Amino acid sequence: MRSLKETNMNLGQLREWAGIATFERGERLAKYGHVLHYHNHNEHITAQVQGTYLYDVSVTDHDNVECTCPAAAYQPICKHAVATLLVHGGHYAQAQTPLEAPALTLPDDVKVYQWLASLDKERLLEMLHNQITDNPTLFEALQYRCYMDTHNESLTAKQVIALIDEALPYDSAWEYDEAHVYFDLLNDKFHALDHALAGLPNEDAYLVAWHGIRRLNTICIDYVDSTSGGYQTTLALLSQHMMDALTDSDTALTDKLSFIIQVIEAQIDIDESFLKTLDHKAPALSIALAQALQSDALVEYLPPSTASEICRHYSHTSAAKEQWQDAIAWLLNTELRWHDWLKMGQYHLKLSQYSQAQQCLIQAENDLKNPDHSSLIDFACELATSQGQHTKAWQTRWQQFEMHPHFTTLQELQALMATERKQREQQQSDVIERLLKHVKSSARHNRGVELLVNTALDYHRTDILLEWAHHEAIGSHLGVQIADALSPEHYDTACQLYHTAIVNKVEQTNNGGYLEAVKLIARFKTMANDDKEHHDLTWHRLVKQLKKTMSRKRNFIRYLDERFTVQ
Repeated sequence: MRSLKETNMNLGQLREWAGIATFERGERLAKYGHVLHYHNHNEHITAQVQGTYLYDVSVTDHDNVECTCPAAAYQPICKHAVATLLVHGGHYAQAQTPLEAPALTLPDDVKVYQWLASLDKERLLEMLHNQITDNPTLFEALQYRCYMDTHNESLTAKQVIALIDEALPYDSAWEYDEAHVYFDLLNDKFHALDHALAGLPNEDAYLVAWHGIRRLNTICIDYVDSTSGGYQTTLALLSQHMMDALTDSDTALTDKLSFIIQVIEAQIDIDESFLKTLDHKAPALSIALAQALQSDALVEYLPPSTASEICRHYSHTSAAKEQWQDAIAWLLNTELRWHDWLKMGQYHLKLSQYSQAQQCLIQAENDLKNPDHSSLIDFACELATSQGQHTKAWQTRWQQFEMHPHFTTLQELQALMATERKQREQQQSDVIERLLKHVKSSARHNRGVELLVNTALDYHRTDILLEWAHHEAIGSHLGVQIADALSPEHYDTACQLYHTAIVNKVEQTNNGGYLEAVKLIARFKTMANDDKEHHDLTWHRLVKQLKKTMSRKRNFIRYLDERFTVQ
């Protein structure tokens, strides 16, 4: 429990204390005017909050935060107390004015306690019975507290099933628009279901949890989409109990297999996490399931989505073990999509089954209806290369590069370039020509220029570097690379590029740019040249010019003086 001083917190702290779900429910109660008769007397806050019933909330300075709802027995703070504290903090207005103080002065807690202690057992029971009769909220709270105080007593599987059925009644009258109310009530039973299932023997627990999963899906799937349903926390709880109990149970493997087959035959989705958990926690059961699916043609009787999910899982598992033929066999049992065909083609390649791999590629192209898709091209090149058809692989990549001349497609193309020098030079020339055409035909070609120049650097194409060295798209870093590549044969152009790069760095007007400029000046000093004496003179002139033109940038001048001595 927390004192009232601790509750004087911002919304973030209150949200962290209550948890996101409880906070949002409390916020809805406050927003829609469910906090009634709010009163603050000497830092003792009281209110009534309209929920399923009318609940009494009390927040005291020296005691705690209390509510008469069942959830207050096990949650750090319930949604009704959250709503009250939001009204107390001024975030929402109370729905009604506080009740007037009664005319008589009621005794304090100590006197009430002393009076109760003076009564005999029969009188206390009679009084409690009368209160319960008049107050259904109090009865619900005591009923829940009774369960919480006695949950260590073993419950039978039949009793736990009854608890599940009570929490998940088939005959609920709720409609779609009222689903959140139903899920609130369901989540109130969360801890009770958790304790009850944990107390069962493993042999009973997984069967009872499965009963809850089926019931939950039967009731809720028709109302709320499974990706956003408010019942997901309860579904996860039941699934966890089912898997843990199934794993730890001493039940015979054949009986466990029969149970798992019953699960996967049901009309609910089986996802990858379920199958991975089965592999990890019960590997023998997972192997037995795989064998049953293979030998009994069980796949044919499963829901299509479930069968595909399971077969893809076991295909992936077989591939991880390099059991390529098994991986292919599993995929053949699925509703194959284009990416499944490519995956199967990969497995055929591992077995050097080229004609089968080609058929998989054709089928993938037919299903995808997009022959330019990068995955199809990647596989087509891999298939051609595996068969030694390097020219075919190059042509396939070239067609892709011609349509999309950018860095990624160029990388893929260069990986297939010929090793013979003359042929390789011709291929590089074709690449440069295509990049030039792309740059000149594009309205926004700055990125194209960078790719062109970088490629020219790789291919040692001085003519391209000279033509594009001073383009506006060339940054300082790339300009210096061009300068180094051009010197000493084109010394004057290289000097200009260094000068431009250094000035650009200084004009950034920050210490980082100044330090980069100083590094470039040092790099320029060691640039390749044919006449060292002339180059030293050129370098000194540059430094002097910078000290004069950039004199107002004092930090740069300080870095320059610390690094270099210029006469």
